[in-house]
Amino acid sequence: MRTVRQLPTAYFIPKMGYKGFVLFGCSVRSALLLILANLPSLVFLLSAVQVKLMLTNVFLFN
Repeated sequence: MRTVRQLPTAYFIPKMGYKGFVLFGCSVRSALLLILANLPSLVFLLSAVQVKLMLTNVFLFN
């Protein structure tokens, strides 16, 4: 599954450079982890909304 998702992004590697591409990917994954870590502190949201946000975040992370 991961290889299938990597094929469309291979187009951007020559434009951005490999290092920039990898750093962008790591930055996005780190931001998703920060969102996931702070999700329990959002007590004003309904628990169903928190679960939906968590599942969306985990899906985007992978």
